[in-house]
Amino acid sequence: MLRDGAMSAGYLGDPVAAGETLLRGIEGLLRVHIARRADQGSATPTPPGRLPAEAALVSGTDCTPSGV
Repeated sequence: MLRDGAMSAGYLGDPVAAGETLLRGIEGLLRVHIARRADQGSATPTPPGRLPAEAALVSGTDCTPSGV
């Protein structure tokens, strides 16, 4: 759903902003997932304001559309 929304937003508006919004959404989902695992005791808690190591793979992804 996130990808489909980003694709539509990229075609209808600013593709760079759509890509950035997509990454923020994915990072948010990863934070929720990792927090739930931490609540169950299967992951190391991450300090507030820091991105969990598992979610860091999303950061730094180039969202610039090809040909720009």
